[in-house]
Amino acid sequence: MKFDYPAPESVLMPYELAMLQRLFNRAVRKQGYAKTGVEAKMLATTMMDLYRRGLRDERKLRIMFAI
Repeated sequence: MKFDYPAPESVLMPYELAMLQRLFNRAVRKQGYAKTGVEAKMLATTMMDLYRRGLRDERKLRIMFAI
């Protein structure tokens, strides 16, 4: 569900978290990382950072992470 008002920058909406989780799961699977490993944590941090800096298009994020 999308809302008509923008969320504060530090708050992610459920649909945003769902998209990031989906991308993270694909990337972890493709790279062969353990979901709780250091590599996966670095991947999650990078994804969140890029998203918060404005890279919000799912297709562009898939390209960025080759997934």
